[in-house]
Amino acid sequence: MTTDNTAVDSNKTGQSPQHIKTIVCVIPHASDHQIGADNADSKAKNSGVVDDFLVQTAELALKFNARVILFSNVYSVAAELDTWLKGSLLKNMRETMIDKQIDYVAGQTHKLTQLLTHSQPKVGTTDASQIDATNSELVKSHVVWGKYLDEALTEHVNDQVFGQNTIDLVIKPSPHHFFATSFMRQPDEWRMIRMPEIPVVLIQERYQPIKRVLLAVDVTQPETPVDDEPANNEHSFAAIRTAQYWCSVLGAELHLMNAYPSATDLMAYAPAEWTVPDIQNTLAQQHRERLQAIAEQVNLPPSSVHVAEGHLAQGIQLVAQKINAQLLVVTSHCRSGVPGFFIGNSAETLLEHTQRNILVLKPVNAA
Repeated sequence: MTTDNTAVDSNKTGQSPQHIKTIVCVIPHASDHQIGADNADSKAKNSGVVDDFLVQTAELALKFNARVILFSNVYSVAAELDTWLKGSLLKNMRETMIDKQIDYVAGQTHKLTQLLTHSQPKVGTTDASQIDATNSELVKSHVVWGKYLDEALTEHVNDQVFGQNTIDLVIKPSPHHFFATSFMRQPDEWRMIRMPEIPVVLIQERYQPIKRVLLAVDVTQPETPVDDEPANNEHSFAAIRTAQYWCSVLGAELHLMNAYPSATDLMAYAPAEWTVPDIQNTLAQQHRERLQAIAEQVNLPPSSVHVAEGHLAQGIQLVAQKINAQLLVVTSHCRSGVPGFFIGNSAETLLEHTQRNILVLKPVNAA
């Protein structure tokens, strides 16, 4: 049953969020789940991770009544070199990699189709003969050759698989990355976070029902009535509307949080007579009052408002543990190029500091 603090009041919060009709589920390369799988236990564990990811995809597809497309991009520098030698006796590595991934994705398509057919978030069998023919179009799959996931999606968004259907959501399993590796080559998760317009769900933990959703809200700008949203507040209210829509579909509670600067970082700017506790209390009170004002305008109770000191990644993790939130929601600034390299996005930092699932929303008219 949907709780009272999840309803979306379009009269107060503006235009309702776009409904989710098409979900793209990113299937990792088959070899990604075979590393270290030298025994039956390791192989079973790796297979279980993918199965659990499909369970979570199925639940969202069923909740939102959306179609699903399993998508996978394959790439190898060695294969690119081998492709130049098509006329030789060497077997074309590129075609071999694509064919192998097509077979792997086909198996995942069978699994996901059965999950949707059974209409329950449980792993089913993989026997294609047991799939109801009337549900054969529940899941489609597409494997392409491409170095980067975001570019592959953009290139093939209007092909025969996607057709005229807009991608409303991307779901992707998200492993953690070492900083040095991320420095040399941007992970696909970072590139998807920076990709404009399309929201992304990054799956990091095993399946559990979503009962509480925690949204990070920027309150650095003065609060104003929602009916007269200025440009600098538009993104925050759009994110709240989207989060309320998700909660109404999932039957979850929505909580808002804000992280304020550390008091020690502001000591140089405070009056001489102020102490660290004075600064902490003042900042916490100011940010809580601003966040509560926003919560009142979107019909959320005071109990749904939380503030924390420090960086967003630290603050949202502390609040998530306190309320046991199953889904974290943040808005990406979609920084790319030089700004993205030096400044980055809060969502990227959060991704490397939490094991919880993250929904990354994109700013209004991101480009």
